[in-house]
Amino acid sequence: MRVIEGMATAARRVAPTLTSDRDQELRQALTGLRRLLNAIELEETVGRANRDDAALLAHARRMITERARRLQYFDGHLFADPAWDIMLELFVAEIERREVPVTNLCFTSNVPDTTVLRWIKTLEAEGLVVRAKDHVDKRRVLVQLAPSARDAMRHYVEEQLCSAERMYAAMRQDGTNAALV
Repeated sequence: MRVIEGMATAARRVAPTLTSDRDQELRQALTGLRRLLNAIELEETVGRANRDDAALLAHARRMITERARRLQYFDGHLFADPAWDIMLELFVAEIERREVPVTNLCFTSNVPDTTVLRWIKTLEAEGLVVRAKDHVDKRRVLVQLAPSARDAMRHYVEEQLCSAERMYAAMRQDGTNAALV
């Protein structure tokens, strides 16, 4: 961290004194270096902070929405990834503290029920999900993330959120006003 701070300080000191064409190139390089150092610093501070569930929930929902948006433009079978859709849905359900019956996963995955059932079985064999009978309605089977998968999903979504924040911060720093939706 001290090395990064030293480099940032040196870049700030040198940049204002440069005047020739070569100096202009150096100024641009130093500006790029400053952006990179700022991004690293932001990554270190933001990456260490644990996200609250509301931020993770919002980002995970955006991820689900973006995946579904593809269906407006392309045939769904080309980009089907039922295992990931199941994992995202279970992660959102975990944060919302709601139970997820197998039938709900079949509905939200946009693939045939048999495909979802096969993927649930595969995910369970990999230790990523756990199935259990519903205590209230014995006909239903509930699915949830296994603890290790829940932690991995949390870390992954946190990383995705940090990346998005770094991108927005870089855009603001560049003066770019483009809104990414």
